[in-house]
Amino acid sequence: MNEDEKYFFDLNGYIVVPNVLSAEDIALANEAIDRRADQIHERTGELSLSAGSKALEGTTGRGDLGGALSWPDPHGRPFRDMLVNPKIVPFLHEILGTGFRLDHNLGIITMRKGAEGHLLHGSSGPGFDRHQYYIFKDGKMHNGLTVAAYQLTDVREGDGGLCLIPGSHKGNYPCPMALRRGEAYREFIKPITCNAGDCIIFTEATTHGTLPWTALPLLTGQPRLRGPQLARRHARPNDRRAAQGSRAALSRTVGASRIGSVAASYLTKQSRPSINKNLQQNP
Repeated sequence: MNEDEKYFFDLNGYIVVPNVLSAEDIALANEAIDRRADQIHERTGELSLSAGSKALEGTTGRGDLGGALSWPDPHGRPFRDMLVNPKIVPFLHEILGTGFRLDHNLGIITMRKGAEGHLLHGSSGPGFDRHQYYIFKDGKMHNGLTVAAYQLTDVREGDGGLCLIPGSHKGNYPCPMALRRGEAYREFIKPITCNAGDCIIFTEATTHGTLPWTALPLLTGQPRLRGPQLARRHARPNDRRAAQGSRAALSRTVGASRIGSVAASYLTKQSRPSINKNLQQNP
């Protein structure tokens, strides 16, 4: 990370890294998802994400798809490579400190035209959240849970999708509920536009969500990816479970010397190894 990139991440709580994925990887990842379209789970009913907000409501729910780290080659390879992408690893080492690990299982998000938005969440204040935080001390940033969102489709102005409140990672007061629901103060919400192959890195302390998707239906080659989510070792030292199938698949693809331990969804783990600045496994 150069000095300009550090400044803007510190200022805004996120950064867009362009041209991270190759055209081949984008096409292969989209093909893999299209082959599994019948496995995409649409969030409806109690799983709805708009929390009753009129500003975020849609005609369909968000689509979720998991298991990509265990997909057989060639379809699983581009997703496993995202964990150790050489263009992204230096950013993560600066943001998280040397060495990082997968904290949530990699998840794929798809949105069709009319898909609802997601209630803004993240930094809430005023209490300290030991899982998602941003602290600057001794000339260096320190972050909790951090997201690397690899984009598999272009997102243009007005399309919807990921949005953030820049600078909210340093907020000290609770975010107004009307702002979180997108019903007031919309001028503070920034939709993120980017190209397929770009990667958006943001700290979970930054208030973020999604706006309803308004673009053409997401057909072949048009899913959106959010992941992987990475964090420093900081939580639940007694949780020793691991997703061995995903770990074995990752090892086959990127090699044992580059593997970071892969976890089941939404379980933080103290005992797992992490990846150091040389893309090697720490004990």
